Amino acid sequence: VFGELLTGDNYDDEEERVVGGRNGYGAKLANIFSTTFCIETIDSSSGKRYSQTWSDNMSKVSKPKVHSAGKRKDYTRVTFRPDFAKFGLTGFTPDIRSLLQKRVYDIAGTTPADVRVYLNNTRLNIKNFKQYCSLYVDRPFVHEKLNDRWEVCVTMSPDQQPQQVSFCNSICTVNGGEHVKCVTDGIAKSIISMRNFKDLSVKPFMIQRSMFVFVNALIVNPSFDSQTKETLTTRSKDFGPARFKPS
Repeated sequence: VFGELLTGDNYDDEEERVVGGRNGYGAKLANIFSTTFCIETIDSSSGKRYSQTWSDNMSKVSKPKVHSAGKRKDYTRVTFRPDFAKFGLTGFTPDIRSLLQKRVYDIAGTTPADVRVYLNNTRLNIKNFKQYCSLYVDRPFVHEKLNDRWEVCVTMSPDQQPQQVSFCNSICTVNGGEHVKCVTDGIAKSIISMRNFKDLSVKPFMIQRSMFVFVNALIVNPSFDSQTKETLTTRSKDFGPARFKPS
């Protein structure tokens, strides 16, 4: 599945999954644009360790090696050497390094607290989403873990322009999407219903314009606008169980 395109087509579309990939492109594209790509995985139920290596942009593949894993726990490790020449580069640029570093922090902030995340052999001191949000703002914010699939932080936008940092199944949705819209709509309507604005004609968009919102959501079988998954397009009615409900 790491060296053959479109293995994602084998997924049962009726099965409810809270992962990101659906079409089987991601890992294979990394393989195709690498000089060397290695996979190692352990299945503790069978007690086996599997490893295999591809080279020359996935054109060559070694025979798989299967050994006893002993009592080691399940894991999957991917190691690869990017083919920089394919991109007109000689190595990682400062911007790419910064992007990779941010992604490591993203993982630390959106995965369970017992997941240990390291950057260059140093463990990050970010154990939950609330700590992650505090990296962005130095002012008070409201944090709420609504259930096991939705976590939200909200504070004032410093420049009266709506801002968001959001994740769907630990994928950073740079441009937000339906999960962010669901949260901001719900909060704005809830504030209007609870507050007495007297003669003021306050509309939800006025409140949304002042929000800086953080969303960490698990959504069943999500859909995105592109392979880079920058915008979630799944409608709120299809989010699955434990949907967001403002309180």
